[in-house]
Amino acid sequence: MKNILIMGCGELGSRHLQGLLLSHNPLSIVVYDTFEKSLSLAMARANEVDMDNHFNNKIINYTTNPECLRSNWDLAILATTAETRLEALKRLLDCSSVKSLILEKLLTQSVDDLIEMKSVLECNVEAWVNCPR
Repeated sequence: MKNILIMGCGELGSRHLQGLLLSHNPLSIVVYDTFEKSLSLAMARANEVDMDNHFNNKIINYTTNPECLRSNWDLAILATTAETRLEALKRLLDCSSVKSLILEKLLTQSVDDLIEMKSVLECNVEAWVNCPR
């Protein structure tokens, strides 16, 4: 079973959750956000997915507790706001092991933050930026 973290589950993060639920692979998914409202949105959107064919091999935990970040992740999806993404990335990589990372665009709010993010990501983490075009 793959361990997946979705960090930030508002509009984009909750859509990532829906996509993961359509996978036929067994997944353990932690959905983390500091806002209860975002977690409620993610739960509601997860309930929209046809669970009969996909959900039986998924474990989902919704939490506002940052202690959940301390784990080994096969995949982490950072769908936080661009203004908080660099700090979220540093917090995640400081306390956990991440094999692969998906970052939402816009990555950061400044060139300086982008340069720092590049430096942070040079720790042997495979990272992609989600760009639809």
